Amino acid sequence: MNNVNPYLPTFSLIAEDKNITHEVAKYLTDLTFIDYGATGEDPQSDKLTINLVSPTMMLPAKGAKLKLAVPSSNAIHTHNMPSQKTRSWDNISVGEIVRTIAAENGLLSSISPELNNQMPGHLDQFYENDAEFLAKLARQYDAISKATGGYWVFMVQGSGKSASGKDLPAVTITPDGKTSWQFPHRSKARSPSAAVAGNKGTYVVLYNDAETNETKELKYGSGDPTTTSGRTLPNLAAAEQLIRSHQQTEARITANARQTKTKPEHLMFMSIAQPATPELLALMPESSVTTEGFDPQADRSWIVDNIAFSLSPGKGMSVSMELKR
Repeated sequence: MNNVNPYLPTFSLIAEDKNITHEVAKYLTDLTFIDYGATGEDPQSDKLTINLVSPTMMLPAKGAKLKLAVPSSNAIHTHNMPSQKTRSWDNISVGEIVRTIAAENGLLSSISPELNNQMPGHLDQFYENDAEFLAKLARQYDAISKATGGYWVFMVQGSGKSASGKDLPAVTITPDGKTSWQFPHRSKARSPSAAVAGNKGTYVVLYNDAETNETKELKYGSGDPTTTSGRTLPNLAAAEQLIRSHQQTEARITANARQTKTKPEHLMFMSIAQPATPELLALMPESSVTTEGFDPQADRSWIVDNIAFSLSPGKGMSVSMELKR
């Protein structure tokens, strides 16, 4: 795929039911949308960044639902689901949990058939927003959980299907004079059994000490990596409950891993940035990419881990992606 001329697509931006495209375009310096995969220990929400130069433009209210479209082929929806919830789920299937949460957030659901009827048993959603809770549930089944394109997707990793069940796009990419790329020439071995046996690191929960009005830490585990809960809980009892919930989730993941006899896999990574084309705009996490003409070791088939689209007036659109295998 050779990108010679800059691709200059138009875009539209809807805030709730109001079209703010014209106003944003007048003052826009750059616009970037990052579509993250949702498979890591610390899943990230999709991110839309709009930089403007205007002293008077009124911004959408905090929490407003935005709809970004880059004609003609790419439409992206972003959702704001920050509210933390505390509730329990008892003897409810994975499919029903996902459908319930999707409906609460105004989304449709798309669930892999092999996950739909799985029964995870008792689950606690304790001071977690819906994205955090479903990401934790997804890790038990080596699945992907994310809100995208009007759907809450909960699918087996590597299924190669979109939210609507269609095959994800696949493209072949070749470098040109404006392409930048990195391939570290190394791989990292990973296997479920090694993950179970090894050190899982330190989990840190922040909480408020009512007596001193100070923020304190409650730790579980030891060593690296260190991850935090991402929020400060109101008291020590709440922090202890979150630790117990974390321990229960860890135990379920360990039990599932021991039952899964999977060959060790070798993970490789590559990053590419280049001017956009209509074919590249159709890509999303889990899409297939084949690289040709980069490096004898780097030229192979990949899966998109995350992808960013950046638009600058007069300069065209660029695409940068992180690839994995």
